[in-house]
Amino acid sequence: LSAGDGTNSDLWFVDSGASYHCSSKRYLFLNFIQGDFGFVTIGNGQQCKIVGRGTILLKPVTGGELRLANARYIPDLKKNLISTSQLDDEGYVSVFDNSQWKITKGSMVVVKGKRTGTLYFLADSGSSVSVAAGDRGTETSLWHRRLGHLSEKNLSILHKRELLPGLKKVNL
Repeated sequence: LSAGDGTNSDLWFVDSGASYHCSSKRYLFLNFIQGDFGFVTIGNGQQCKIVGRGTILLKPVTGGELRLANARYIPDLKKNLISTSQLDDEGYVSVFDNSQWKITKGSMVVVKGKRTGTLYFLADSGSSVSVAAGDRGTETSLWHRRLGHLSEKNLSILHKRELLPGLKKVNL
């Protein structure tokens, strides 16, 4: 696993091969249970001991909130990992499109991340990664707020009916 700014501990990499959500940052766990939970084998073949588990609440710089239930605490891990299979088990839908990644649950967009190189990631709010000023004031975001935080699906319906003047594309 490698990325241009992969040293940032507030980055969470989306991993379709990860069995669990994982972090080596003990302070991120809300309800921590210490114990011997076995081992995980990482990409280079090294086995790392799982010494705890709990819930992690991420608040990405792009907004939203993602609760990672049953995450594993692995002190020897170098990267924070979000398991797509665990998200799927929890009822989330992951969509990868146009160098972006988003998680939805029902009609709600829960969080969004982006792609750098070949990796998709999410930047937690403690991150030094900044959001470009234009990201907060996009036309879609403006209509989303004007209409009482209407879902992306419903914004798309209104857009198709040409009821949102000036909106070229729906992308929350």
